[in-house]
Amino acid sequence: MASNAPAQERIALDTNILVYAFTGEAFKTLKAESLLRQRPWISVQALNELVSVLRRKRALSWPEIETVIDTVTQLCLVSDQTLDAHRWALRLVRRYSLSWWDALHLAVALDAGAAHFYSEDLQDGLLVEGRLRIVNPFALA
Repeated sequence: MASNAPAQERIALDTNILVYAFTGEAFKTLKAESLLRQRPWISVQALNELVSVLRRKRALSWPEIETVIDTVTQLCLVSDQTLDAHRWALRLVRRYSLSWWDALHLAVALDAGAAHFYSEDLQDGLLVEGRLRIVNPFALA
């Protein structure tokens, strides 16, 4: 039997949202945790960046980092960066004047079919390729 409830839209997260889920201010941590409960998409790049931030800026130990990464990979759907995503990122860099690393995140999110990409750093409200909306979850409504 089909449900009349709308399907939950796929979302994707930027690395900064993952960082706040484990080391942020109370408000940002709560918001990031609520996004993680939605089983979002992330890229392998986000995992790599998370390790770097946790080690370099937050000074977590390797066992602590491993625990965080294990938790994230249990809560999120992780997408590889394919050659197609790489090529798509090249187009996004030019079209939207993005940094290379941001374009890669967005290309993977687009490839995963995400409707919203949550990021504190990108332009809130930007519609990418007519189907992926950038959302700053910490912006005041």
